[in-house]
Amino acid sequence: VAGHETTVNALSWTWYLLKKNTDCEKKLYEESKQFAQTNPSFGDVAQMNYGWCVMNEAMRVYPPVPAIGRAIKNDEEVCGYTLKKGRSAVINIAGLHHHPAFWENPSVFKPERFANFDLKGDNRFVFMPFGAGPRICIGNNFAMLEMQIINAMLSSRVEMKLENTEIEPVPLITLKPGNGVMMEIVKV
Repeated sequence: VAGHETTVNALSWTWYLLKKNTDCEKKLYEESKQFAQTNPSFGDVAQMNYGWCVMNEAMRVYPPVPAIGRAIKNDEEVCGYTLKKGRSAVINIAGLHHHPAFWENPSVFKPERFANFDLKGDNRFVFMPFGAGPRICIGNNFAMLEMQIINAMLSSRVEMKLENTEIEPVPLITLKPGNGVMMEIVKV
């Protein structure tokens, strides 16, 4: 599943959210239209600021991996619960990404919230679509590059119409969009 299913799911959720938030889709198009006649390169990605915000916000709303397990290294007391060394703990990434203590209006798709968001410091444990710490996804930078380029090329070259408007998340190892995100695609 690494590098394929997570990326496909993240892109599917992104376009589902963009089609439900057409102002955001228009902003992505405005940023991406320069790629309508060319193929974006690695150097072009740095100019895709809004595209970067869109991908992060989509992964905040629908994290590709909604929870991860970790081995407990030492006995710890957390909020009145004893965590025993050698056992496993589950980190609820989807819960962190929707917690009102960390996110204003957490159920709202708002890419702009990432415009000045620092991915380092304490935020790396509040927003973790690729995991965190020494076991963070080794392909996270490639995945972001790939998704931003795909989104720019799609946004600038085709028009899509969302065919199924109500999709239920299915949390397995990855967070799947129910029966998929069905789109009608028309070349611009």
